[in-house]
Parts: sequence; C-alpha cells; structure tokens
Amino acid sequence: MLRWFDADKAKSFGRELALLIAKKFPLENTTANSQHLRQREQVLRAMESKIRDFKSIETLKADLAKVRTGRAHTGILDHVMVDYYGTPTQITQVANVTLIDARTIGVQPWEKKMLANIEKAIRDADLGLNPSTQGELIRVPTPALTEERRKEMVKLVKSEAEDAKIAIRNIRRD
Repeated sequence: MLRWFDADKAKSFGRELALLIAKKFPLENTTANSQHLRQREQVLRAMESKIRDFKSIETLKADLAKVRTGRAHTGILDHVMVDYYGTPTQITQVANVTLIDARTIGVQPWEKKMLANIEKAIRDADLGLNPSTQGELIRVPTPALTEERRKEMVKLVKSEAEDAKIAIRNIRRD
C-alpha cells in the first residue's frame, strides 16, 4: 500500500512511476496478451488515483493555512498580491514578511516606494487586518478572536474538510 509522502517526493514520483511500470509491464512486442495490458492499466489507474488523493490533501493543507487564527503567522499574507510597477506580485517577492511578536506581523519592503502599495494591498485583501506604517516597517496586528469568530472558523474548517473528503471520494469512485 502506498503511504502519503512529502511534496519533494511527489514531484519526482511521476517519472519514477513511469519507469517502474515500464519495467514491471514491458511492451516490447506488439502481441502482448490482454491480461498483461489490463494489469498495466490497473496499476496506472491506482497510482494516478493516489497522486490525485495527495493533491487533494495538499490543497486542504493550503486552504487551512489561510484560516486566520488568534495568533499571527506569515502564511496569512502569502496570497496577497501587490501592484509592483504595474504587475501583480506576491508580497513575499517584494518584501520580508516576519513575525514581530505573537500577534503582530512585520512587513519590510525592499524598496521604500512600495510602502504605500503594500499597505493598500493588505487592506484590500479582505483579511480583516489593519496595517500601520512605522518608518520603513509595516506592522500588521492580528485582532483577538471573539467567540462569534471562533464559531465561524469552526464552520469554515469543517466545510473545507468536508470538501476535501468529497473530492477524495470522487477520485476513488472514478
């Protein structure tokens, strides 16, 4: 049985899979028997299914990383796009994003001119964050969670998990 593996192994997995199947089920002659071909197809389908399962789980991990909890983490700003001389660019490619303390994210742009653009992008990202500029550093405090917000996040996480379960069920059904 194939076990879950990390992303680095998954990238080279496709090439290794093709070589493994070619060794186990060679198609040297054109008169290969039908049972041999069926076995090869079954192995291919099973391995493709595992790869799609893996991708579904990685998508779930990425979605859960975007959920804003009471603590600050730099992953909150990963999908924020900044207008960098007319080109939408990820915030991590135009600034250093660090944690100042447990509730504050620090964003230090590599170019001073980008301060206003980065601050505007964070406000416009609809994350519920209110950045403030202090010299060359943008401080992004994360507000404390209320009980209502906690309940909303539980619903959101349950919904994301259910979507991932449905995706995996569909993959296995196909």
